[in-house]
Amino acid sequence: MNNRYFQRGSGVYTCGSCNRRTRGDGESNGCEMCGQCYEIAGWDNHFNDKGETPDAEEMATFNKLLAKIVELGGDGDRVQSLNNYIFTEEN
Repeated sequence: MNNRYFQRGSGVYTCGSCNRRTRGDGESNGCEMCGQCYEIAGWDNHFNDKGETPDAEEMATFNKLLAKIVELGGDGDRVQSLNNYIFTEEN
């Protein structure tokens, strides 16, 4: 579960997925991703491992995360291209 709060002493970095400036929020620190991209990447890996595609409810959640990324200044198109097990033409 994501902490959702910046950690004291964590540095600012550019998210490796959406290219926006962010600060570590716990779990995402080690991979230098913002919390939203970290969440999406984890689920993308899950669908890749299982050979499945997300259902409508899961897609609604991923689209909300993507909208938040864009709202905060991230590159939504880049996030979609990097997480192609979630964001496919079928979904």
